[in-house]
Amino acid sequence: MRVANPYSPTSLTTPVLVLLVRHGVSEEDHPLGDRARQLTSEGITSFKRTSALIAKNAVGIRRILSSPYARAIATARILAEALHVSDLEVRDDLGATSASVRGVVKLAGDVTDAVALVGHNPTLTEAAASLLRTPANAVRFLPGTVAALERNADAFALRWVAGPGNRWANGFR
Repeated sequence: MRVANPYSPTSLTTPVLVLLVRHGVSEEDHPLGDRARQLTSEGITSFKRTSALIAKNAVGIRRILSSPYARAIATARILAEALHVSDLEVRDDLGATSASVRGVVKLAGDVTDAVALVGHNPTLTEAAASLLRTPANAVRFLPGTVAALERNADAFALRWVAGPGNRWANGFR
């Protein structure tokens, strides 16, 4: 699904970094339901490694917005620790069932400071395609994937992608 970018291109004078983050590898199921699924030990270890690398490249992230699902909150906390970010906000509109492509695109377009949005697929894949104006699946959001988008006055650009199954791209160190 393609969604128009809702931000005003003339209102932005300096680039803003937006990280789209899919939660790490999680349990297949949980007795309390989907919202309670936790990260596996592999998911924790893998995302800690990814977060340590991201900390060198995601300078200026001041806020993390997360889905209310346990696996996303755990992922957001790992990222917050690596980036030394204390502003972590849980948002129902990033939940696995409530997140819409339009909502993620709007959040990415509305932010004025560098931010990380932690959520789920297929919403993140579709939102990235819409923001970047590329075909679907241009960015593969496997569990633990982080895509750095830079919003300039007239568009979003992909700066790098980190995580399992993805290459470090566009100057990622």
